[in-house]
Amino acid sequence: MAIIKVVKAGKTKASLKSALNYIANEEKITTKTGKKLITPLNCWGSLKNIYDTMIATKELYRKAIDNINSEMYKHFQQSFKPNEITPEKAHEIGKKWAMQNFAQDGFEVCICTHLDTEHIHNHFIINSVNAITGKTIEIHANKTLEKLKYSSDDYVEHIIYQLLKEIYLLKIKIMNIICVKNIAF
Repeated sequence: MAIIKVVKAGKTKASLKSALNYIANEEKITTKTGKKLITPLNCWGSLKNIYDTMIATKELYRKAIDNINSEMYKHFQQSFKPNEITPEKAHEIGKKWAMQNFAQDGFEVCICTHLDTEHIHNHFIINSVNAITGKTIEIHANKTLEKLKYSSDDYVEHIIYQLLKEIYLLKIKIMNIICVKNIAF
């Protein structure tokens, strides 16, 4: 199962830019094949465009002022056990989780999968202002966090089930090949 945790978020535009730069560090998100595991939802393009889109949303609803009383973004981390999952599968789970919990409701999200530690983990930066409604995101410590954790577990269980099913079907194919070869001799 994946572990979801809340990472301290900042209250300034500079902290949003810094958080995006941290999660999108190419040394942390690039696979051995050179693929970068970064996906924006409800925003697009380069990291600068993602930042600019989030700030433009805040400006549209007059919520772009640095404010010590409210956060510019929410930051979550979704961690997997060592050798539990491939980077690509972890990223896929992260995209689905972010879509279901934030993006489908109109929040802009940047997802990056870090590969630089023993355990693969996803980072999510979510604009605190909804691009459609202009409302500020509400995360209630117990209720919302529990819901987010359960939805993450559901995705992980589904992926693990699919992998086990593929392994089972592969074993059947191998057994059939062995049986056919044995009959042919």
